[in-house]
Amino acid sequence: MKKILALLYRLSPPAVRVIGLVMLLCIGFVDYITTPFVSFLLLYTIPIAFISWFDNRISGIACAALIVMLATWESFMWWPDVPLFLHLWNAIGETVMFVAFAWSISFLRHSHEHRIKEAEDKYTRILETAIEGIIAIDVDGVIQFVNSRGAALLGCDKEELFGSNLLDLIVEEHSRSKIQTMLNTYPGSPSSLEIQFNRKDNSALWTLASISASTDSIWKSKELVLLLTDITALKKSEEQLRQRYHEISAMQRLSSGLAKSLHLGERLENAVKTVLEVTRFDAGGIYLLDQGERELTLQYHAGVSAEFAARTEHWPAHRGITGHVARSGLPRFVENVRDDPFFDQQLLAIEPVVALASIPLISKEKVLGVLNILHKKPYTFTEGEQMMLQTFGKQIGISIENAKLFETAREQAQQVRKLTLDIVEVQEEERRRFARELHD
Repeated sequence: MKKILALLYRLSPPAVRVIGLVMLLCIGFVDYITTPFVSFLLLYTIPIAFISWFDNRISGIACAALIVMLATWESFMWWPDVPLFLHLWNAIGETVMFVAFAWSISFLRHSHEHRIKEAEDKYTRILETAIEGIIAIDVDGVIQFVNSRGAALLGCDKEELFGSNLLDLIVEEHSRSKIQTMLNTYPGSPSSLEIQFNRKDNSALWTLASISASTDSIWKSKELVLLLTDITALKKSEEQLRQRYHEISAMQRLSSGLAKSLHLGERLENAVKTVLEVTRFDAGGIYLLDQGERELTLQYHAGVSAEFAARTEHWPAHRGITGHVARSGLPRFVENVRDDPFFDQQLLAIEPVVALASIPLISKEKVLGVLNILHKKPYTFTEGEQMMLQTFGKQIGISIENAKLFETAREQAQQVRKLTLDIVEVQEEERRRFARELHD
């Protein structure tokens, strides 16, 4: 029954009038052949009610007027001897009755529509003022409804989203597959899912989606309704915490590696290995600046060819990215060395370097050397990675300074020991000489 009513509501006004006219003619024909002794007066209200409800009041009154004309004509045909005023009296009475009936049906229709509109307005206000984005999609993932908050979250106008496929806006394949599975199975109970969308401006939108299935009670069509809560800020905070934890862990690992030995060479080796493990870069090396600050010497390297190491073992402090960093004391992060004017392009024939980070090793505001790490693919350094590598440079610089102090102290201790032994030997020689003189 609901489906039939839904179909009738979808009829165009001309179709409603045609159907009503056919109903009227059928009732009129049956009324004519059954003689006037059987009254069809109540049956005539069916086409009037049909047209008045599904079309409008004017069409219903026109239908009532047509019925009165047919009834009056039939009355003249069956009772020609009845005075004219009696026929007119009956016609007036029927006209008033049918017109009032048509007006009442139309009034009921308008009252019904008014109540429906009030309910729809209330429902719309609830949807439009909701703090969550609400999106309804059909079995193909096409958006059938979206509220203002949902459109704002996706950075689009509502008109842009209607008819588009929601699955095309989802970034992660896992989330897209999960929703596709829900569209095929329509789960009975709501479920939650974190979904990353690609907004119109290509920025990322993280949402917590509460997903439930809905079925139309008339047409039995199914759809998924998604309630989206923006958790982008939360995701960014989580990413920042993860990045911070990664940085702290990396610094702890580097400190642990540097503390394993007091010897400079072993410290530099541990530093390069730890940095490469943390950053997952392909190669790296540490250069130390000589006393005259004219040349950088490669002290330890990993991941590069022997030819590349030999070619760059002694590097002028005024040349290339490494020399620029040593002179300026400022780090340099290069996504692609082919685009950097300081990089010696001839080295590419030896080693396929693409991305490069060159970090000054600083202690007490003095540059002691340079840490270079290399990647064989283009790489964009995040702000957190840049800060972490600069912190590494300071840690390694302080460690180099301490190692040099240790070696200096050890050398001085050896010299003191040697002098002490020499003094003891001289004193012993003097004692023996003095003893010989006394004996003589």
